[in-house]
Amino acid sequence: HAYAPRSPAEAIARGVAYVPPDRASESSFAALPVRQNLSAVNVARYFKGLRLRHDREAADAANSINRFMIRTASDQQPLSTLSGGNQQKVAIARLLHHDADLFLLDEPTRGIDVGSKAQIYALIDRLALGDAELEVEAAVDHHAAGPEQGVPEHPGAGRRVEEAELVHEPLGVQ
Repeated sequence: HAYAPRSPAEAIARGVAYVPPDRASESSFAALPVRQNLSAVNVARYFKGLRLRHDREAADAANSINRFMIRTASDQQPLSTLSGGNQQKVAIARLLHHDADLFLLDEPTRGIDVGSKAQIYALIDRLALGDAELEVEAAVDHHAAGPEQGVPEHPGAGRRVEEAELVHEPLGVQ
């Protein structure tokens, strides 16, 4: 049977990481700082007993900001004040804060500038080098913004994937 998680928490527990196409309403906490957006998927990682280890959360945020080239004045800057490309980098970086077997990126470059698209594709390429499965869904209108006009196309974009390859096999579901 098909794997149909009952909640995002269940999908995360089963090793599925997902970035939806509408990050503003579906995958971010716009009013919260960058640091809290980065740690949102795995808040438990930062607790020792009943105390939140802000030092560990801050160190992980600094590492992600550097690694993913997120342009922000500080990790305390509200996510809503970042550019769309930097918000998307935060969403992708957040995925790496938990061990996932399957990364699903739906329209990862929707609504961001050409320079950020190139950076996002470079980050996706880094994700693809890991042990997890990676699926990128992207609709590219080559007539409106093709590679000849500077919009990079990810090599996996548009590739048809069978349900068994995408969901069943990585999760061990028959």
